Amino acid sequence: MKKIEKIKMSEKIKNIILILLGSALVALSNSIFIVPFNLVKGGMTSVAMMVSNLLYPLTNTNTTDIVLWIINIGLWFVALFFIGKKFAMSTLVGTIGYSVFMSLFLRLDLVSKFGLMNYYESGDPTAKLILFGLAGGVIDGFGASLCFMGKGSTGGSDVISVSCVKYLNMKQDVATLSIDVITIVLGFIIFQSWESLLVGILSALITSVAIKNIYGKYNSIYIIDILTTKVDEIQRIISDEFHDTSTIYIVEGGFSKEPKKVVHCVLVYKEAKMLKAMVPEIDKDAFLTEYETTSAYGGSTYDAYISDKTKEKILKKLK
Repeated sequence: MKKIEKIKMSEKIKNIILILLGSALVALSNSIFIVPFNLVKGGMTSVAMMVSNLLYPLTNTNTTDIVLWIINIGLWFVALFFIGKKFAMSTLVGTIGYSVFMSLFLRLDLVSKFGLMNYYESGDPTAKLILFGLAGGVIDGFGASLCFMGKGSTGGSDVISVSCVKYLNMKQDVATLSIDVITIVLGFIIFQSWESLLVGILSALITSVAIKNIYGKYNSIYIIDILTTKVDEIQRIISDEFHDTSTIYIVEGGFSKEPKKVVHCVLVYKEAKMLKAMVPEIDKDAFLTEYETTSAYGGSTYDAYISDKTKEKILKKLK
């Protein structure tokens, strides 16, 4: 069992590294491609950028990172008290990491050090703005995917969207889209630039596509069958570590004709990888098979996959 504890600790360390690396990439994207050019693409970074712009006549400096710290710390405590400790802790590393990296990169003025501002001001600025939006979207999407792989996020608007799900009974994708739309509209009102508006939307779409293609594949669903004599121990691992359920099949050995038990479960890629490392430590004679599937839903997950309209159509056909 000591080996299992080592596997769990190793997994936690890997998750923290992934979240910090992802946070750094998201901060790099926003600090050199998005914030310096007033591209509003949704999220709390855009809100901080707008507030900083409104405060500029008073401060005479870019305070985006300071405003972002205030917003993120405030939202983290909202998550802690109104959503739950588990969710708040899952965003803690990303929230702090992202805020630190944003402050660092903005204070280092990387956009000038990399010569991007001079590049923007020479030639066609609109074409350069589109290029920056595309680059920012790809890097942002890659960074966010790494955070998700580490079972975390950079907090911010995620806290608001989850709060909408919990207290307003909204679907999370609808809540997230609503927040982004409101932010983008406010950005247009403040900056009054069609270029910034359209390129910001383009960058947000690129980020979404990047996350879908990178994290979506990483988050593939696997069906796992484990032939074992240590059924209770393996079920406990699946329940305690992955907060998932399993099914027991009674099968018969093809040669021995003796009854045997198979633990059947459905996990995402990272969980499946971790389980495969743990099973030999519980039962070195266990026989494990896995295969990828396109989807798995039912029971408590049914509502997440089947819309109300679809259910109504199905029920009408059955009547």
